[in-house]
Amino acid sequence: MSRDRTMVHTMTFSPPSKRDDTASKPVTAKTEVLLLQPFSRAPQLCFDDISVGTEASRSVKVCNTSVVEHTVFIERVPRNKGFSVNADVFKVAPRGHETLNVKWIPADNDASCRVTINVRSDQGYKGGLVVLATVKKSVKRAPRQPQKSRTQGSDPVATTQPSAERQGSCTGPSRIQRSETSPCRWNLS
Repeated sequence: MSRDRTMVHTMTFSPPSKRDDTASKPVTAKTEVLLLQPFSRAPQLCFDDISVGTEASRSVKVCNTSVVEHTVFIERVPRNKGFSVNADVFKVAPRGHETLNVKWIPADNDASCRVTINVRSDQGYKGGLVVLATVKKSVKRAPRQPQKSRTQGSDPVATTQPSAERQGSCTGPSRIQRSETSPCRWNLS
């Protein structure tokens, strides 16, 4: 005997809706990586649209790819432009990593800049961090000026002078005249 087995599947459809995923996720800056090895790419730190007087921080992960410990020296930090680092000298274990924090507090609206912070180690590594920093421009609006009132006749293009002579029952500009043969036709002269 053969029994007929049927399976029932159900699907539920719901109308599409807009989801705001960006509001639920906090905005975090991407952590750049500095490899302590020859011919590695220099990381680039971007401080975009920072308001004057506010502190912004970016982090760099300094990775040691060798089997010996590195003592890392951070040099030429432009402190006069508002930059600072959490450590000028630190050690990175073999095959380990450390995090370097770079902070920037812009002092004025003209503080946007591009600088390179030099990085070297006791094992012969020389490289740098490229830092791009821009200040958020404050928009200063000029006070509104009152509009000048126009007097009649001051704009020669916009005004028309009515015809001095009347022809029939119509008045208008002097270049339009009523045709003598038909009262419904107009001639432009």
